Amino acid sequence: MDEQTERQLSVMKAAIVEYKAGSRSLDGLVKALEGLAAIVDDEVVRDDVFAAVLDLEQVNAVNIGGGKLSPANTALVGRVLHELEAALGGKG
Repeated sequence: MDEQTERQLSVMKAAIVEYKAGSRSLDGLVKALEGLAAIVDDEVVRDDVFAAVLDLEQVNAVNIGGGKLSPANTALVGRVLHELEAALGGKG
C-alpha cells in the first residue's frame, strides 16, 4: 500500500475516533469518510467505506437536525463503525 493511501486510512480512523469522542458530528463523519473514500486508490477500502457511508447516511438523514440518536440508530452506527474499523484495521 502506498504512503498516500496509508495517510488517507489514518485520517479515516482519526475521524471515527473523533466521532466516538463526541468532537465530530455524524454529519461531519459521513462527509469526511465519503470525501476520503472518493480519492483512495485501494478499491477494497473504497468499497468498504462506501458501504459504511450508505448505512451512516440513512441515520444521518433521519437525524439531520442533530440531537441525540435513537437507541436503534445508536446501535446501528456503532455496528457500522465497528465493522468499518475492523475492515480498516488490517490496512494502513
